[in-house]
Amino acid sequence: MKRVVLLFVCLVFVLQGAGWAEQEGQASKGIVAKEVIKYDPAGRRDPFLSIIAITKQKIKKMAKKRRSLNPLENYDLTDIKLLGIVYDGKQYYASVLLPDGKGFTVKEGMRIGINGGKIIKLLADRMIVREYLPDIKTGKLKPRDTILKLHKEEE
Repeated sequence: MKRVVLLFVCLVFVLQGAGWAEQEGQASKGIVAKEVIKYDPAGRRDPFLSIIAITKQKIKKMAKKRRSLNPLENYDLTDIKLLGIVYDGKQYYASVLLPDGKGFTVKEGMRIGINGGKIIKLLADRMIVREYLPDIKTGKLKPRDTILKLHKEEE
């Protein structure tokens, strides 16, 4: 009997310490505490949207950002051969041959090469292409100019 009374007293003290007895007293007076839970959807996907639809939207956005590569951007500059250069009175045009046997006419400002090179200058006997490549030591992009000559020099 003493043990039951002791357990009962301990239980009352524990419940009072947790605030349970106070809440019961307030509930009897008509005061009810409400717990408000707010949902913040930031950074989460909508659970009612289809995952397939979301994926299709992402693919469409990526396709808009990605520009299409021309065939000149599929080969290294060392594989491209300069066939001829023509001057029309206003600007120079160059004819290049790709390793697959296809020929193209290019002018200043066009992209060429797998490293995103750009033709910066066309002269009567050469074409200068500038590429930006990462430096091994610093990791920063450094410009590298490659000169494609019309006639290779004899050694």
